[in-house]
Amino acid sequence: MRTTPGVTVDKKYGYFSYQNQPYQAVDLPGTYSLSSFSLEERVARDFLCFENPDLVINVVDAANLKRSLHLTVQLLEMECPTVLALNMMDVADKHGIEIDTDSLSQRLSVPVVTTIGRKGEGREALCDIIQAHTADKMMVAEDTHAAAPSTTPDALRNSVRHQHLPYYPALARAIAKLDATLFPLMTKITELPYHWLQIKLLENDAQIIGKLTELLPEAELASLSNMVREQRALFEQQHETSINDYIAAQREAFVQSLLRAALTVTPRQGPTLSQQIDKLVLNRFLAPVFLVLTVFLIYQLAIVQGYELTNYTWPYLASLREWIAALLPEAGFLFDPYTRSLGLWIADSANTLLNYVPIFMILFALIAILEDSGYMARIAFVVDKVLHRFGLHGQSTLPMILSGVFAGGCAVPGIMATKGIPDHRARMATILTVPFMNCLAKVPLYTLLVGIFFEQHKALMMFYISTMTIIAALLVAKMLSVTVLRGEESAPFVIELPRYNLPTIRAVLTRSVERTWIYIKKVGTIVVAVSVIIFTLLQYPPGLPEERTAFYQQRSEQAINRFNKAMNNNPYLELAQGEQLVSLMNYYNDFKRAKLNAKGATASKAVNEAFKQRDPELFPFVKAPPKATSWRKKPTGHCAN
Repeated sequence: MRTTPGVTVDKKYGYFSYQNQPYQAVDLPGTYSLSSFSLEERVARDFLCFENPDLVINVVDAANLKRSLHLTVQLLEMECPTVLALNMMDVADKHGIEIDTDSLSQRLSVPVVTTIGRKGEGREALCDIIQAHTADKMMVAEDTHAAAPSTTPDALRNSVRHQHLPYYPALARAIAKLDATLFPLMTKITELPYHWLQIKLLENDAQIIGKLTELLPEAELASLSNMVREQRALFEQQHETSINDYIAAQREAFVQSLLRAALTVTPRQGPTLSQQIDKLVLNRFLAPVFLVLTVFLIYQLAIVQGYELTNYTWPYLASLREWIAALLPEAGFLFDPYTRSLGLWIADSANTLLNYVPIFMILFALIAILEDSGYMARIAFVVDKVLHRFGLHGQSTLPMILSGVFAGGCAVPGIMATKGIPDHRARMATILTVPFMNCLAKVPLYTLLVGIFFEQHKALMMFYISTMTIIAALLVAKMLSVTVLRGEESAPFVIELPRYNLPTIRAVLTRSVERTWIYIKKVGTIVVAVSVIIFTLLQYPPGLPEERTAFYQQRSEQAINRFNKAMNNNPYLELAQGEQLVSLMNYYNDFKRAKLNAKGATASKAVNEAFKQRDPELFPFVKAPPKATSWRKKPTGHCAN
């Protein structure tokens, strides 16, 4: 479990082995707290509460230990078996930070390991602790003489494995009152740690109360809620502060005591590198300039250069389409078989979106660089003041960039990126306005309209259309936030400005591939399903009216008569009669598509050879024999283009 918020809000599963022992690792969303205030906090806390992990590896930033230890304290309050991994120790050393790991381990009663993730240092020590913990747990599980745990109130109250935790003396009376009501109900609430549950109830945690609604009868839940409400009111009356603020203050005091005992900081002279960079990129006047330049660079590399790469990927997609077409029944003269039409419809729908994969690979890599470098948080900070006026959030910036702020992008990854927005109202407003952005599918339409109506001012009008769509999206977001989404849960904009880091190639490529693969899976599932539904709906009502069928039948007969007249006295005419005529048309269409997809003279000659071997008799229809003078004297291909 990491303390790096904003990177992902999904659980990711992986497997590894150490000394012939297999393990499953679950990467939870990065967070600094388990308060359930944001989506990543809820995902992480639900897993810890209800999945019962064997061991929690709490990976913290060694250079930002004060902020990170708050999560460690909450993990220990949840009675999670924990290992504290102090990552980025090289950065801590550069900042003059020394950590007494032995003192920290003794005070927290958990193993502490120092690591440098990007260099792989500390991996073996961490794996040794995992192996030792697993072996101890297996021995305990095999011990059939282990005593059953006590279920008395005192035993439950003292069941916390880690004794070195924050102390809440002012809550002693409230906890004692809560014991009398809560303990008889614990047989129905076996998944939640008793001491932690008491704290959460006194904090009036909405998610925990919602969980208890599923586990307890209405009368018992009402009695418990009334008692908690009374204790909260009494505490505020006596101490002139809320229980939530008191608990946060006690945890902060506990963390400060840990830092005083285990942390030594050698003051540095002058501002840090991050502070020096922020003087420029967060300057009141220069910040918008850097933001515009960053967005321009993203589109120049991802959209412009990425689109050039599609020239190399599209022939492979076209070949895939031809391979699928070869497996389907042949096309008819007037009507194609249903299976062929449906198969090609699906293939064309998927290929249209898969053609954007090179663009998304570059785009997601650039977004990963912005995130890992620390500048993405600065972008959110810079634009939050503007977006907040329209009911959006500073972290709505990333979804909008992915969806296409000016030209390019796609709404699918943009909507997926909204999961990192902690404000539910702003998240819903962002999801509903992201489709207004200028995705790549809209660019051809914009180009067509501008080329027809504004030929002399193409660049200016393209900029105008793109800008107006952004303004329209902001206005729609404002309208939604004051009407439909008015009663939704909201949260203040709180974001950490991390220090600047140099992204690693492995991390950037991994995230780029993962996000692109998610996009491909969406194409292979949702897009295919929707395309099938649309195709099916287009077939109703089934068939054509009789008069239209008769009309097309008459037109086909006229076309055949004109063809036979043009081929009069041509010895190849016998090869293009009846069913052979349909085969000739399919042969010619396949040849034309293959020639269009061929790149260069060599590929074009290869197409000729392939189709000549496919059907030597029909090949003269699509490729005239060399040195032909007149088809009436020497038959040549009438269908040759």
